Amino acid sequence: MPGLTILIIGNGGREHALAWRLSQSPTVDKIYVCPGNGGTALESKAVNVNLSPSDFPALVDFALENQVYRRHVVTLLRELYPDVFQVNLVVPGPEQPLVDGVETYFRKVGIPVFGPSALAARMEGSKAFSKAFMARHKIPTAKFKTFRSSEIDQAIDYVRTCGFKVVLKADGLAAGKGVLLPETVDEAIAGLKTIMVDNVFGAAGNEVVVEELLTGPEVSVLAFSDGYTIVPLPAAQDHKRIGEGDIGPNTGGMGAYAPAPAATPTVMDSILKDALQPTISGMRKEGYPFVGMLFTGLMITADGPKVLEYNVRFGDPETEALVLLLDPQTDLAAILLTGPKGLTYAQAGVSVDAGNALVETIKPFVRATRRSGADAEIGGFGGVFDLKATGYKDPVLVSGTDGVGTKLRIAMEVGIHDFVGIDLVAMSVNDLLVQGAEPLYFLDYFACSKLDVQTASRVVKGIADGCIQARCALIGGETAEMPSMYHGDDYDLAGFAVGAVERHLILPQPTVAPGDILLGLPSSGLHSNGFSLVRKVVALAGLSYGDPCPWDASITLGRALLEPTRIYVKSVLPAAQAGLLKGMSHITGGGFVENIPRILPRGTGCFIDASTWELPPVFRFLMQRGGVAPLEMARTFNNGIGMVLVVAPEAVAQAIEVLQSAGETNVIRLGEVTAQPGVEMRNLDAWASS
Repeated sequence: MPGLTILIIGNGGREHALAWRLSQSPTVDKIYVCPGNGGTALESKAVNVNLSPSDFPALVDFALENQVYRRHVVTLLRELYPDVFQVNLVVPGPEQPLVDGVETYFRKVGIPVFGPSALAARMEGSKAFSKAFMARHKIPTAKFKTFRSSEIDQAIDYVRTCGFKVVLKADGLAAGKGVLLPETVDEAIAGLKTIMVDNVFGAAGNEVVVEELLTGPEVSVLAFSDGYTIVPLPAAQDHKRIGEGDIGPNTGGMGAYAPAPAATPTVMDSILKDALQPTISGMRKEGYPFVGMLFTGLMITADGPKVLEYNVRFGDPETEALVLLLDPQTDLAAILLTGPKGLTYAQAGVSVDAGNALVETIKPFVRATRRSGADAEIGGFGGVFDLKATGYKDPVLVSGTDGVGTKLRIAMEVGIHDFVGIDLVAMSVNDLLVQGAEPLYFLDYFACSKLDVQTASRVVKGIADGCIQARCALIGGETAEMPSMYHGDDYDLAGFAVGAVERHLILPQPTVAPGDILLGLPSSGLHSNGFSLVRKVVALAGLSYGDPCPWDASITLGRALLEPTRIYVKSVLPAAQAGLLKGMSHITGGGFVENIPRILPRGTGCFIDASTWELPPVFRFLMQRGGVAPLEMARTFNNGIGMVLVVAPEAVAQAIEVLQSAGETNVIRLGEVTAQPGVEMRNLDAWASS
């Protein structure tokens, strides 16, 4: 079989060093260097190519021998006969082609590139981008602030007031010279003007990073990465400043040596653990995995190694020193080819194995939700429900979908995940119930950045518990792992429920009329609405979710706020199926004021007597500590009443009896339907004085 043919892009000492080392590989037949130099021309397997490194279409045409074959034909033939065509691997040397997207050009025609995509190359192409990335992923680096050229006054003010010596970095590429090291504040201000006003670095200076000057030995760590794993070479040191004694402006590099004595084994362990691996993992999670040579510049400070910058290619002059350290048996070509070919779905941030593990973990929870019409098995392409098995004579299907809202944020911060699973079911099945429907089956949607099997299984355990309470089957769901759409440990939930009701029992009934009685059923707490306001009140009160609960010191505040939403199916469905109810209102976002009118005929309204039940402690806390007016409470929260039932006056006693026999021990007579539109809240002063 023919060996590898490699195209190296560049013309410096770095490219010569790579060509020299790759020529020693037994798997390499030929090396093209574009445009190359006098040194590369002397290597036995190397040939210089007189093409511009920035002319990507011409480079691709050369690689595919496009003067002979049409591009789409060559692409197809490459898939069938990958060893026939000239180039099997492209190795860009300089940063500019990578930042400009050369990897995409070759990837589109099926030629692997040892180098990152344009998105990943932003780590070198924009210092502002890379510094923000470090901050997001808690990678040790210098204090910094970024300014656009229009913000020069703010930049000058920052230099004057930050309290430390600064380094000025032009955001874009400046051939390794876009860094100024002023000695004084005046020099720093002059440097800002040079970059931002005089445009000495051109468009590269449209944005400037002003960062704290770090001191200590500086090292460069070059590391191979396939987008998931990272393997560093020995650290190198180069000398950049032009003057004797390492003073003066930076140059593109005055030479390098490796290994660097400052990078002890302990230091290298710290660099790998705290800088390199978090960088590769973070890029993968954000959707632009890094494949190629990650070059990380670090300062070994008294507080440990801190990242100065990233480069996304072989360093120059570091490469010249490092290739000499490779074991003679090391096949560099095989390593470079493994990177772009080794990227998997898991390395893009999506773990199929984790998904499969989750399915196996939750199967027992799901089986526990079996009911007539569903076997509650998961793992197939869809859930099946046999409506005939339920025994309905003239059924109408009712569906509903909902989420949990910002209550999820508290669950994530506290680490209690099963309760929100119950909430997810409750919000949908209670909405089915108010139309008189029996919940039959439920499906969930769980979305995250990176699937944590333990967290997801706790959520699904809660969903299964909710389905058991609602007597519906959990017949399927979707777990979506989406790096870059979500960040860190964040996740989101959505649920979908389907129920059935006999046609003649659909609620609300058209017979709802003034004089009908409103009965209230207690809530378990906040349920799943109003949490944006709840979180604001907690913040204003200066409390954390780990603090003891102000109204129940035996539990934390977070645990109290997360009390799951009540599911009313078991206690209310018998009364609905007996025809004792004219209507029901699930008190969710909007409270009494917004929800009850949804079930009343046009031209009617109701009154609610707030003195007929005691306002629970959680709502008193929110009202008092947040300064929330009683009427605002009534239009935001459930205030202790999670479900309101409309009953004819003559059926009240029987309805209460059926409700109590089904488990509702505290049925409250709240008010009546009236001929006056809207909701009149009476005796709200009872809440203020409670």
